[in-house]
Amino acid sequence: MSKAVFFSLPAHGHVNPSLSLVEELVKRGEQVIYYTSPEFKHRVEQTGAQFRTYGKKLEPLSRELEGKHGNLIYISACFLQMCQIIIPEALTQLEADQPDYILYDSMALWGKIIAAKMNLPAVCSITTFVMGAGQLPNPQILFSLIKDIAHIGQFNDLSKQVAREFDIAPISLKEMFTNKADLNIVYTSAFFQPNSHLLKDGYKFIGPSIGARNDKDSLDFPENKPLIYISLGTIFNNNLEFYNECFKAFENTEYQVVLSVGKMINMAALKNVPANFIVRRHVPQLEVLQRASLFITHGGMNSVNEALFFDVPLIVIPMSADQPIVASRVKELGAGIYLEKRRANHRNLKRFSKLILADESYKNNSWIIGDSFRKSGGYRQGVDEIFAYKNLSL
Repeated sequence: MSKAVFFSLPAHGHVNPSLSLVEELVKRGEQVIYYTSPEFKHRVEQTGAQFRTYGKKLEPLSRELEGKHGNLIYISACFLQMCQIIIPEALTQLEADQPDYILYDSMALWGKIIAAKMNLPAVCSITTFVMGAGQLPNPQILFSLIKDIAHIGQFNDLSKQVAREFDIAPISLKEMFTNKADLNIVYTSAFFQPNSHLLKDGYKFIGPSIGARNDKDSLDFPENKPLIYISLGTIFNNNLEFYNECFKAFENTEYQVVLSVGKMINMAALKNVPANFIVRRHVPQLEVLQRASLFITHGGMNSVNEALFFDVPLIVIPMSADQPIVASRVKELGAGIYLEKRRANHRNLKRFSKLILADESYKNNSWIIGDSFRKSGGYRQGVDEIFAYKNLSL
């Protein structure tokens, strides 16, 4: 048995894909300490791993990041500040823990630095596409960088501070999003990854990490109606205007619609909900996707992976971050439609939904991607790769 420490980025789209992998590590005899925020404590402990919090010192930074998800340079500066807070305390804790290897989320730069400082084997957990794999920068992301250029001075100053504090080379903006290790576990397939043929050794594509979830909610839907599932994820879901457009698009239609609105919306503001809608703060997403004919989504990588795993075509309405890249790939492979958020009105929602549901090519192309996911091995293959790397490194 070996001891591993996992440094996560405390966000649903980064934590969720890793949990089945962690649970499988524990089942195979590994002891895992998992760093994240208290929000995920129960779910981490359900895997059999030991939960460990990053601590209250991060709370002011977490509040600062709220609503800033499109400001990539500012976010990167905040991640450098997180390094300054997390690394000294974690190094002290790990001196007592004496782990054998480190796993870290690709956005959790502090995990990479800690592994290097302790001279430990490291595994990078990549919940997005591998960035920089020969693809041209997405125009929407380029615009975000230009809009946020005022923070580049702050980023450069913090990069130099972190370099001095931990005796490392200054970190470039590009490196913030490409924190690769000797072994990199990628939760998609080589087929779905843009330009995967350009990537060097060390990237293992295992497909989505689909495991059992202990969702308490369950839904009953009519079996004889096409089901449209709508969700904007956990961050961008406070969008009353969009939900009202959905009501207009699909009221008095033959579709059963499941709408997940998250915890931020005022439910009382959702008025005149059509009879063919099921509206909940949270739904068992995997259960719904197995019944869905179409998924209307913000394009978070985890959500898109899960939909395509079950061969569900998509309308992707990207909001921020890497979502435009995901939407572009879905469109390129013919598994759905890229709909800009400024055009996401009831007319277009209805028109494109009808188009996808009437054209079998979208379903067929979704199946092709889903088949590539299912053949990639999932979290069990991920653990096989970690064990092979560990046996060579320890």
